[in-house]
Amino acid sequence: MSEARLHSPDPRTPRPMAGWAASLRDSGLLALAVPRVFVGMERDWGEIFAGVRHLAEQELELARRLALHHLQIASIRLLGSPEQQRRLLPASVERRWLWSEAVDLRRAQPEAQEHWRGGFLVGGRGSDCFAVEDVDRLLISAWHAPSRAHLIAVAETGRAGIDISGLADGSGLFLPAGQRLHYQRLRLHPEDILVPPGLPPTPCGQLREGLTRLAQANLDLGQAARVPGDVAGQGEAPRLLALALRLVELAAESFQAAFARGGALTFRESAAASLLASEAEAVARAGLLACLRRQALEARLLGAAL
Repeated sequence: MSEARLHSPDPRTPRPMAGWAASLRDSGLLALAVPRVFVGMERDWGEIFAGVRHLAEQELELARRLALHHLQIASIRLLGSPEQQRRLLPASVERRWLWSEAVDLRRAQPEAQEHWRGGFLVGGRGSDCFAVEDVDRLLISAWHAPSRAHLIAVAETGRAGIDISGLADGSGLFLPAGQRLHYQRLRLHPEDILVPPGLPPTPCGQLREGLTRLAQANLDLGQAARVPGDVAGQGEAPRLLALALRLVELAAESFQAAFARGGALTFRESAAASLLASEAEAVARAGLLACLRRQALEARLLGAAL
């Protein structure tokens, strides 16, 4: 994936998440998904997700952070205007911004109200997100009642109006646990808005959802690889994991082609890539669960024999 190397933080430190964030900033990996025209490294999605998958074998939480970061970079490429891309992507590379998200399009919260000159004020409980106190920028969503639709925007974590509470229940994007956000008159300026409320669905928006599924599939495969080989090699797990690996490779190729289409991308093309990602996610999750069930069975048998 890169000549860069990641070093895991000392687990005895009081804030290992901060150590992981520092490791990512120092690794040189944060620019992998940024196009070269914006001073990034512009690796293809197959290489990026192979790196995430292999990292998940060693440090699952670190791999989640890296996957989330790449997804937000992809979101700016897919959803942002040319001006937003020119403003955000080079700055992300030069300042080593670490990205995460608090996007949940299933909930009618938090609420956004129109404000000054095309901006919005956001208030209420946000979605859960992962170790947000150690990231620099977030993608957030908010519900706009008059249009009965969500907006998606960019905000720095230190902006006035963003309150980070304690540990959440882990219902956010492929996360076991995280922080919960609350917004108190959070001001979003027009240039912060990637997707205005009421905008019709687009192929690029559909592609973003599929890319999230592909990230989850690779994380599941990486987690499955942590199961000892003598356990993971039994039952239906080997067949499922081999199939999932092939599917994530095919899906990555499909996403690479879709990104190359740019503004000419069609719904048919984005749907095809997203369908492959959904299949890969389902099979990878089945393979992971098969490994974990087998591991639990082996542990029970060993315990009974002692």
